[in-house]
Amino acid sequence: MMELTFNKSLEQKVRYLIAGAANTILGYGLFALFNLVFNQRFHLQYGYLLASILANILAITFAFLVYKWFVFKTVGNYYAEWIRCMGVYGASMLVTLVGLRILVPILQSGLSHREWAPYIAGAFMAILTVIASFFGHKHISFRAPKNAGLTHASISALRKPPESVLPIAPVTSAKLCSHNSEPLA
Repeated sequence: MMELTFNKSLEQKVRYLIAGAANTILGYGLFALFNLVFNQRFHLQYGYLLASILANILAITFAFLVYKWFVFKTVGNYYAEWIRCMGVYGASMLVTLVGLRILVPILQSGLSHREWAPYIAGAFMAILTVIASFFGHKHISFRAPKNAGLTHASISALRKPPESVLPIAPVTSAKLCSHNSEPLA
């Protein structure tokens, strides 16, 4: 049983890494694209922050469905899980924005190519949030209900006696006192 649980847990972590890699590539790709557009086309001073917000909104939508269907394999509860997922990602996005705001100026002061700073900072923050998000999604977004693994049918089955046990009819005092009135031979 322990080996089965360990393999299931390991399997879930591998699925999370695959989904997380796909989501990170999508999210970081969108961030890089939006950052390029906002900085080169519109010359926004904090374009990397706006790029991060827009990329996160799109990546969160993708991630929610992938995690729900592929990683944690939950059924139903779309709205409740989506709200919790947005909470986990919202916290992650705030940490990313603060991290970018701190890291980008530091990197710009030390890099010969200052324009690379948002990309390097974004990659660093993506790695950090992938790790933190796993625990948030596992324990908050897609947490198993208290009767995890039990369906309504299996709970009902647990309440029924096994079929191998014969039902015993209640015995009344009248049955205990009755006797066969036939004469002995």
